[in-house]
Amino acid sequence: MIAILLSAALLVSSSLATDFGTCESGAAPIGVRVEGCDAQPCTFEHGGTVHVEVDFSVDHDVSHMTPKAVASVFGVDVNYPLAEKEACNSLINSQCPLESGDVATYLLELPITAAIPSIEGIVVSLSLTDSDNDDVLACFGVELNVS
Repeated sequence: MIAILLSAALLVSSSLATDFGTCESGAAPIGVRVEGCDAQPCTFEHGGTVHVEVDFSVDHDVSHMTPKAVASVFGVDVNYPLAEKEACNSLINSQCPLESGDVATYLLELPITAAIPSIEGIVVSLSLTDSDNDDVLACFGVELNVS
């Protein structure tokens, strides 16, 4: 019975996964789910908020993490300000400190404000970094269209 429930949970979670790109540094996450998007580019409207869940594992003990989002538009990278500076505060199935081998899920919320122009092909990269030693724990990118 447990095997059937686990298989069903994996099937549901994999069907909700969003394709993502990898970064030059840092491990790729285990999985990424962008609400309302299962294939890139993801399209969002002004006034909304992009909700992203990132499953990742750590290969060493981690007590604090820093999230960083960078939007790349026409070859120019722009830091996207995040309200929460401590990624540990945005974990949804665990808490810091994380121990080596732990799997956690980070919830990112990106508001699509009026300051962001209507544009296609924005690549947003997110990295989670160990605040104590600057190791990139997970990094990925997704392509967004804003209308």
